[in-house]
Amino acid sequence: MHIPDAMISPSTCAAAGAAMAPAWWYSARRLRLDLDTRQAPFLAMASAFCFVLQMFNVPVIGGTTAHPVGAVMVAILLGPWAAIMAASVALLVQALFFGDGGVLAWGANSFTMAFAMPLVGYAAYRAIAAGRCSARRRAVAAFVSGYLGANMAALLTAILLGIQPAVSHDAAGRALYFPFDLRVTVPALMIPHLAVVGLIEGAITAFALRFAQAGGLVGDEGSTEAGSHVSLKPGWIALALLVALAPLGLLATGEAWGEWDQATLSKMAGYTPSMYARVEKHGWKGFNLLPDYNSGRGPGAYIASGLAGGAVALLLGLGMAVALKRRRALPPDGGPNPPTGGGPSAGKLPDWLLADQGGDDPPAAERRRGADFVERSLTGISGAGADSLRLEEWSRLPGPIQALDPRAKVVGLGLVLVGCACAGSWASVAIMAALVAALSLLSGAPPLRIWARAGLGTAMFSAAGILPAAFSLDRGAPAMLVLLSDPYVSITAHGLSYVALATSRVLLCLVGVSVVVSCTRWQLLLRGLGALGAPRSLTVVLEMTYRYTAVILATLHEMLTARRSRTPGATPPGKGRQYLGAVAAVLIWKSLKLTDDIHAAMVSRGWRGDFVTGEKLRLAPADWAWLAGVGGVTTASLLLGTQP
Repeated sequence: MHIPDAMISPSTCAAAGAAMAPAWWYSARRLRLDLDTRQAPFLAMASAFCFVLQMFNVPVIGGTTAHPVGAVMVAILLGPWAAIMAASVALLVQALFFGDGGVLAWGANSFTMAFAMPLVGYAAYRAIAAGRCSARRRAVAAFVSGYLGANMAALLTAILLGIQPAVSHDAAGRALYFPFDLRVTVPALMIPHLAVVGLIEGAITAFALRFAQAGGLVGDEGSTEAGSHVSLKPGWIALALLVALAPLGLLATGEAWGEWDQATLSKMAGYTPSMYARVEKHGWKGFNLLPDYNSGRGPGAYIASGLAGGAVALLLGLGMAVALKRRRALPPDGGPNPPTGGGPSAGKLPDWLLADQGGDDPPAAERRRGADFVERSLTGISGAGADSLRLEEWSRLPGPIQALDPRAKVVGLGLVLVGCACAGSWASVAIMAALVAALSLLSGAPPLRIWARAGLGTAMFSAAGILPAAFSLDRGAPAMLVLLSDPYVSITAHGLSYVALATSRVLLCLVGVSVVVSCTRWQLLLRGLGALGAPRSLTVVLEMTYRYTAVILATLHEMLTARRSRTPGATPPGKGRQYLGAVAAVLIWKSLKLTDDIHAAMVSRGWRGDFVTGEKLRLAPADWAWLAGVGGVTTASLLLGTQP
């Protein structure tokens, strides 16, 4: 449904761009007033969603293809003005880097898919799902709105293409750009969209709305804007699944109607429009770094293109959201916004407590921006303490892994680490991933929480460290993307495969360690290490470090809570950091004193470095079965990893 820039005249491009200019201006103005700090990431994620969703080509009538857009979905969830900006960003990324549409036709494509489509769909949704209504009615409204929005975009695209023979032709009556008139374009585009594409767009919109309802994005009275309490995790998971499933778009063969190359157009029209050929030869096609999403290089290259384009759309959308959010200015005097009632706003301190008291303190606006520093520190400390308590709870769950002998756990963990670290092929990685996933399910703890805690962030950090392996300086190596020609730098498929394989190994090692450690009490784990010959000094240091960390975190939480309870108003950023620095110094002194006191108390009670748990260690048949199973899977993984 994209309009190539060589298919429409410059006057049409200019008219469409002029029509979009006030739409972009008004959307930015509305977002500047309405966009909340916590809603900014949703706008960036919406841009990435629109980009990735358009990679799913669908076969339609006539042997051509089409694709969903997702603009109506964004309009329902974030509002129509956010949808206009998010879809425009996705279309811009496609035009600049992937040759999809065109830079000159960006305004025309934005007019059809980023303006008319979300507005029509949003109006239909609000008309059908007005007020309080059931979830089923909202799903029906979303389906109808997606269907109507997709067909409106198709109709406008057909009109823009169909008027080209009338507005741009030579003396002989031949079209200079697109050669077919409205009698051809309207049925050619509307029949597939009415029969297939609109239904798919409606189904995607309805499914997205149900997913959003489950995550709390849609209120009970028809409010459709993302609230500040909504977690971003479901969105990231859905976006990752879309990228992983993007190669399904390769199953649809054939080109989209109207997006033909010069040879196909000449064959269909019987001649080559002169200005079309000139634009194709001399017109600027953007950077065109990954033309056609590298679809001719297989699913791996297609996924890599989706990741690259989605990341660019995400960054552009986030930059746009941050820029709009920063321009949400306070009143001209720089003071706080006046309350709507006669007194201070609910849940806020009165103005006299927020007013400056002289000295070098920053103004109230700056103080409010930095007011969350101590609160963020408190939240992080509380989260660390909660993680520690959660591990203690998980280790006492009645799971099969919790019941194993700690010595068997330690040996089995070593085998898992060997298998994950030495996985040399995707087959061996798949085997170890299945083993680790089975362990996380058998642990009795929430599997998703284990994988998240195990360090998706750490795995991404490792991927950043391994990323240089994807680059090549050899001109003879097959390149997926040439970054520089002199000096020569390219990205190779072999290098990207190695980066993905190494990152997968790191993630599996982290998850495997997290599963075993989370399902074992700390004393038993150290006792198992000691029984297997670990030095006593090592186990003592580990035990004391674990206990001291918990005590110090609790002490730090108490100190920050006491400070916060005695500090009215907001804390300036500089003073907050100074206070935390002083707290760190006090904690060091307290930890040293605490070390001496606890060690003296333990020695006076007869402690000699042994861990007494009151439990006897015995290897049961379940422990031997555990060792045999883990050893067999690890051996199979190593054997597959060594095969050429």
